[in-house]
Amino acid sequence: MKSLVLSMLAIASMAAMSSCSNENDPVDEVINAGNQEKVEIKIAAGVLKAETKAPIGDSDPVDVAILRKDGEGAWSTTPIEVSITKNTDDLFKNNVQYYNANGDKAVFFGFFPKGTINETSTTFNAPDGKTDVLLSNELDAGTRLAPTANASLTFSHQLALIKFTFIKGDTYDSSDEVTSVKLMGAELPSGIDLTTKSLTWTKDKSNGIEAFTSGNYEIVATPGTTIGDNDALMIQPGKKISLEIITKDNGTFTVDNIKIAGEDKNPEKGKQYNIKLTFNKKSVSAAASIEGWGELIEGSGTVE
Repeated sequence: MKSLVLSMLAIASMAAMSSCSNENDPVDEVINAGNQEKVEIKIAAGVLKAETKAPIGDSDPVDVAILRKDGEGAWSTTPIEVSITKNTDDLFKNNVQYYNANGDKAVFFGFFPKGTINETSTTFNAPDGKTDVLLSNELDAGTRLAPTANASLTFSHQLALIKFTFIKGDTYDSSDEVTSVKLMGAELPSGIDLTTKSLTWTKDKSNGIEAFTSGNYEIVATPGTTIGDNDALMIQPGKKISLEIITKDNGTFTVDNIKIAGEDKNPEKGKQYNIKLTFNKKSVSAAASIEGWGELIEGSGTVE
């Protein structure tokens, strides 16, 4: 799936000594036990360690962006770009970071994807429901004389991932295909508010979000046909969703009462849902389960 991260948790344990803000800056007035020295903020066991559970196929790198600010200043608009794999021992290996000599605290905030960045926000390019979004906590790493002990950056999924499985019921006697699924009720992430560290959302998806446009999916008997990763959707969580399904031979079906674990729940962030759609002669029944990012939770619903 384009830019899909099936599961990611980046943990950074930080300890640092003292120095300037960048690797190539001159070192002036940095005093440690009477000696001038330049000491980096490291990411490694006992210093700063980054780990991920399963980024993009459990082995491919995930390119996260990390912003830095010092003291009460503004966020840098030039991110520290870091490629994280399942076992990353040094987060800043290719872009070494140092504390400022003037005693300002160093603050970090990370996210994926990068988008376009200014001092107060980031803007994602052409949101289409196919890109995972990760945000970290804001990390106060302390100062060169008082570094934060055991500080951490934790990246978490901000969207709900939706897949579909198409199942032919006993009374659905035709050979048919699903040509379109449109999801209504949710928006897509448009960017990040750097003041609140929260996502901003599109406001133009009232007519629905297309799940796939590249081909059709055959409706077959259990276990059915599940859409490919490239056709899944990552959407705004916490919203009641409905579906409009178009088939090749039997017209349009609507699904507006999807239940999770038998209850009227809305999709939650960081969880992957598989909505199983069973086609019968006059209606479609929908069963929703959660998998991948969270524990499996069964759900059901009926759509006519």
